[in-house]
Amino acid sequence: MKKRRETDPAPDGEIPEVEEFDPYAPPDDLAAPARSGKRGPPPGGAGSGDVELDFGLASPSSRPRQPIPRIAIVIAVIVVVAGALFAYRTVSRRKALQTAFAQAEADVRLDTADGYRKAAAILAPFAEQDPMDAASLRAFALGMLALDYRDAEAAEEAEALLVKPERADPIPRWGNLARAAVALSRGEAGTAMTAASRVTADPMAGMLEGRIALAAGNLEAALEPLHAASASEPALPAALALHGDTVRRAKRDGRAAQAAYARALATTGEHVHARAAFGLAKLALMGLVPPAEAIRPLERLAADPTTLPNERARAVLHSAALAIRAGDRVRATALLDGAGLDPQARDWAGRAAALEADTGRIFRAVDGAPASLLSASDDDPPEQQPVAIAPPLPDPVPRVASSRTTKPVAKRATPSPSAPKKRPAAKKASPSRKTTRR
Repeated sequence: MKKRRETDPAPDGEIPEVEEFDPYAPPDDLAAPARSGKRGPPPGGAGSGDVELDFGLASPSSRPRQPIPRIAIVIAVIVVVAGALFAYRTVSRRKALQTAFAQAEADVRLDTADGYRKAAAILAPFAEQDPMDAASLRAFALGMLALDYRDAEAAEEAEALLVKPERADPIPRWGNLARAAVALSRGEAGTAMTAASRVTADPMAGMLEGRIALAAGNLEAALEPLHAASASEPALPAALALHGDTVRRAKRDGRAAQAAYARALATTGEHVHARAAFGLAKLALMGLVPPAEAIRPLERLAADPTTLPNERARAVLHSAALAIRAGDRVRATALLDGAGLDPQARDWAGRAAALEADTGRIFRAVDGAPASLLSASDDDPPEQQPVAIAPPLPDPVPRVASSRTTKPVAKRATPSPSAPKKRPAAKKASPSRKTTRR
């Protein structure tokens, strides 16, 4: 910006020229210096009192950018992909564990051999991932296989799975229930009751408490926990069938027992609950239920390939008893012959079916069953007027003929009945001897 200079003297007679004021012109002290051969110091340099101000309007210095190494890009991509895969795998495994756990709970509620086997198999890959809940539920399924079906290997495997859950505080629910099942399978009623009582207000625990009381022969103590467990929703077939056994034996209440057995059979799906089927058969033998109502589940149980052989043989035994009671011994014989029993078991089953057919108002349990006909689901104790059948006698050992030659003994001729009998000859009287005595 240029200003008018008033200090310069104007020549005489001349009007001083006034420079025009340019409001957009830079001031004199900021005007560019004249170019000369010798370059002065840069503005703001040494020897200059002015300070260079930077208001961010100057263009940044152009520095060459260093390229990012390719290996770093590759590593970053690998880390991102690995993290995404790990997160996806964690979420998917957690979801799979939840699905398997829910399915296993539904399987063990059926209280069948196939249900327990499926539950143990579906949780096998997750027992290490979840050593508390998943391992405890798998141990319970194995413990019930040991209790109901005498599987010793399942009991040992359940013991190994219960190591970590029983060290926890508190012990998981399924851990306590598994310990009760394993202890009861070994006849340790006190340990089983202690473990089951730790789980309060639980239908599965109530079922185990009732079963422990039944095993101890205390029917009155079994009524309360089984009544509460059988009223739970959704229905628990094991509690219903045990409740039916209890009211049948303790209260002689055929109507309540029939209702419990029928509901247990209706909640097991495609499989047949063995204890409920056997209970209906006993009611039919007592004359409290139509035989047709008991025969249908027995036939289904005997034809189920997933049912263990001893359960199927027990179903055939009760079917044969019902056939004998109906007067059809031919059908009873055909059923027992087709059960695949060995000769000794077949002989016992035939006689036991005949005794069951004579059952009156109280079912008479037959003791002394061979191993192929034993069932933990058919455990009426001997105090119910049992009829024990001795095992069949062994075949007589044939005598070996002696090497000595003996003369044949002549048989005495037997007189014919028409020949007249000879009278015995009369004895002659001997002459008396005269004696002369003086």
